[in-house]
Amino acid sequence: MSKKALMNMNGSLGHGTGSLVTLGVFVITSVPSLKVKAEGGGVFFEKVDFTFSGGNASGCDPGTVMGSGSVLASSTKNRDNSTSSKYVMRLDDETITGPFQGTLSGNPVSLGNQPVKISSAGQSKVIGE
Repeated sequence: MSKKALMNMNGSLGHGTGSLVTLGVFVITSVPSLKVKAEGGGVFFEKVDFTFSGGNASGCDPGTVMGSGSVLASSTKNRDNSTSSKYVMRLDDETITGPFQGTLSGNPVSLGNQPVKISSAGQSKVIGE
């Protein structure tokens, strides 16, 4: 496994490979670590929870796509030192998550689960496997 930047509280999410959804805004709802920091910002462990709104997709009115879910850690080596031993979140971690939905003329349109990834780690100095 390659080494990648750990995601801190300044990181961001984006649409993953093959997503049917474009644009919109991801809001991270998880709380980063208060103890483990990378470049001054708390690091995320195990998963990053989010809500999403304002997206576009074929067959939906513009800006109506929304969803929520969690991106899961892909690390298999770097963990926190607590009794729970949760793995770190890293740049490019990607998970099929969802479900996402939009509307077309006021009627709901299901887009199913969609891929979401960590598009920015928020820092570049601290890396892990």
